Amino acid sequence: MAFLGDVEAARLVEVESALGLAAEWFRDGRNALPRCSLGGGGRFGQGRSTVLWVGLRGEVEALHVLAGLVRSRLRQARLPCDDARPFRPHLTVARPGDRMDLADIEADQTDLDDYQGPEWPATELLLIRSHLDSRPSRYDRLAAWPL
Repeated sequence: MAFLGDVEAARLVEVESALGLAAEWFRDGRNALPRCSLGGGGRFGQGRSTVLWVGLRGEVEALHVLAGLVRSRLRQARLPCDDARPFRPHLTVARPGDRMDLADIEADQTDLDDYQGPEWPATELLLIRSHLDSRPSRYDRLAAWPL
């Protein structure tokens, strides 16, 4: 929905409030949960920053609405986020960086291009903290709100 970058621990309550309000607004405006699936894929970045991703398919227009609500609430709280970048729903599946041969990365990307996963309902909005400076990367679930 949005990437916040480094946020001071003292402002975490503001982040949680903004996300909670966005999830509530979204939930109140929906009759059913958006249905999604993973499919297609690609890569971005170069060298050490290379990332492989799989795309999100299905009712992504609903996710664009939710992303807009999240970013709006973060802006209102004057929290730093990447709201100038377009929302491109995806799931990062690997950060091979420069540890893999380019031919192997391209082969994995081709496999992702042909992938189509099962459908599921998007049931919650999550706040995740990423730790990308250590090996391996770690992700901590900080909070969740029902959709």
